[in-house]
Amino acid sequence: MTSYIRSEFEPVKVADVPFHAEYLDLIKGYAERGLTAFISAETRERKTYKDLLHAVYCVNAYLKSIGFGYKDAAGAVLQNCWEFPAIFLAAVSRGGFFSGASPIFTEAELSQQFNDCKCKIIFCMEYSLELALKTRDDCPLVKHIVVVDSKRKNLPPNVVTFDYILSLNPLNHEIHTKVDVEKDIIALPYSSGTTGVPKGVMLTHKSFGTLLRCVSKVLNEEILYRIDPNWDYTKEYLAFTLPFYHIYGFGMLWTLIRAGGQAVIIRKYSPDVFFKAVEDFKVRFLSLVPPILVYMANPENMNKYNISSVEFVMTGAAPVGIELVEALQKRFPSIKQIAQAYGMTEMSMSSHMPVFGRSNPASSGRLLPNYEMKIIDRETGKTVPLGQVGEILTRSPTTMLGYFNRPKATAETIDNEGWLHTGDLGYLDKEGWTYVVDRCKDLIKVKGLQVAPAELEDVLLSHDKVKDSAVIGVPHPKFGEVPRAFVVKNDPSLTAEEVDQYILEKCAPYKRLVGGIFFVDEIPKSPSGKILRRQLKDIKAKL
Repeated sequence: MTSYIRSEFEPVKVADVPFHAEYLDLIKGYAERGLTAFISAETRERKTYKDLLHAVYCVNAYLKSIGFGYKDAAGAVLQNCWEFPAIFLAAVSRGGFFSGASPIFTEAELSQQFNDCKCKIIFCMEYSLELALKTRDDCPLVKHIVVVDSKRKNLPPNVVTFDYILSLNPLNHEIHTKVDVEKDIIALPYSSGTTGVPKGVMLTHKSFGTLLRCVSKVLNEEILYRIDPNWDYTKEYLAFTLPFYHIYGFGMLWTLIRAGGQAVIIRKYSPDVFFKAVEDFKVRFLSLVPPILVYMANPENMNKYNISSVEFVMTGAAPVGIELVEALQKRFPSIKQIAQAYGMTEMSMSSHMPVFGRSNPASSGRLLPNYEMKIIDRETGKTVPLGQVGEILTRSPTTMLGYFNRPKATAETIDNEGWLHTGDLGYLDKEGWTYVVDRCKDLIKVKGLQVAPAELEDVLLSHDKVKDSAVIGVPHPKFGEVPRAFVVKNDPSLTAEEVDQYILEKCAPYKRLVGGIFFVDEIPKSPSGKILRRQLKDIKAKL
């Protein structure tokens, strides 16, 4: 018996061609068919695959004019927009790579990322131009800025608009072809920083290209074609609220482009814009993050929307409690399944996805094609038995090349046998389902016993008067560590005593919230839905 498991799905062909060569060919085909690629949820403006192809070639021409080439980095601080994939593909077409940053980053955060990746150009929105200019001053290698949505004529030196770029003669014949698909980087997203200093994650032609093939196979064969055997991407719409700079949104965007689908793009998430788009475009498949599910569970929030078209919801980026899933399915009977996926930036997006018709809302799905997985005891390094919690390790051709200029951190994450140590705790059941329990470092040790914050958060969220919750460990002189809860009220009458009693009824005594129960207005989270536990320690909570 092997100490690891392999995916049950037939493997896909590992990507062995330059990413831009494969995807330019696909886009050309969709352009020739006159297919729509993007629709703005806010303005309802449409862009075709022909528009996308033209934009790629124009950005290619501009990048050539400023001397951008092999192994150069293009940075972007953009809200979701149709120009995003064009900029990425153009940078890769010139032999360079792309590094997207959060549009809510500060000057210090942007400068840290763009200096670290040796960025030469920044693409930004008009509202963030001043921030981009300050960042340029902090980054010696950044010489040029492109403002994507500006109509301004009087711009600072070396700043141009995207409209100007679209007026250039498109460069469609000069595409970088001398590519090492295994080692040349195409994308450098940064790890969230919620678990330490942000690090550039090197995704190559091979790793990201193979990931899209794996995800496409399962999404098509195990989800969409099971929802409807006649599923036609050219007639369906997928609504995109996931940020494109984040690997979840970026991966799903390129999965859609690979299929020639239509993306309804929400520039900046607002419930009204998003759910109105779902209603108007009769969206059947949603890819979400947990905070949106929490919002949907509140009946008052959703009464004005008709989302009866939705049949399947896939959620990722952070764990979801089964109580929340059950509440949503009761509230929205048209949704046939709500299921979790699992992944991380370091594996190019995901290692696990759900299957339509095989419902197991507590699990994080099935192992993707071309993946191997094992769960180990962190102390001994040995594989643990089925049902026992340990650290999740994966191995696949989608694994990152490593962390940019950080060999020590890379060696700590990918071992000499190619296993990616995820830092996540989980277990495997006898039917092959994987369950993610928590982050290794977030575990609370109470008198030597392990308490997973996610477990207590799920219990708290099952209380009718609780809108949101987060749990952290705090030092205790007698017990070592104890759980502390931060709770957002759904009902102003909720008391700390009521919460304490609820946990006592539902959990073992050592899981009691000895560290205190604090009521707050909101739980700090990253855009992908991960709880920012470090910030919780600084919250001036309201008792």
